[in-house]
Amino acid sequence: MNIEPLAKTWSPDAVAECLDNISTDLYKRLWNEILPVYIERADYPNPYPGEYVDQTVHYWDLLTPAEQTEINDAYQATFDQYCDTDEVTL
Repeated sequence: MNIEPLAKTWSPDAVAECLDNISTDLYKRLWNEILPVYIERADYPNPYPGEYVDQTVHYWDLLTPAEQTEINDAYQATFDQYCDTDEVTL
């Protein structure tokens, strides 16, 4: 399963802390199991702070399909709640 495109720049701790509707179990797993592996795999800290670097390559494969779906759904719900995409102009 693919991740929501804009969420690719989010680290596991950002997903846990910033998305609405993340379950307690996934929250704990992101912090306790996924983040340590992410830190080992990633160029951490990010050598280019503020750059939009695909962070999911370092942890997306560690998530179950159900967790991936939960993150995508939570990201979409959070994004929809705070952003009215009809008003966005490029």
